[in-house]
Amino acid sequence: MMKRHEIQVLLRARLPQAEVARIAGVSERTVRSVQAETPVTGVDLSVNNEDPKPFIWTKTADEILRSVANFRNRISGSGH
Repeated sequence: MMKRHEIQVLLRARLPQAEVARIAGVSERTVRSVQAETPVTGVDLSVNNEDPKPFIWTKTADEILRSVANFRNRISGSGH
């Protein structure tokens, strides 16, 4: 099962809830629950703003999904 922030990434990639649920191995209800949550940042911006660096996506949504699918295929049937 994927972590909440990983589900949020898939949602930000604008995938349908059903697809996110399938990839993440959770119910659509869980996806809706994660989507309704306020993302937790827990970052003290005064410290980070001293030398700000923008977040730059280095992979496309398709590359991320391919990586997730490869991982799931690799661990399926491994007893995890």
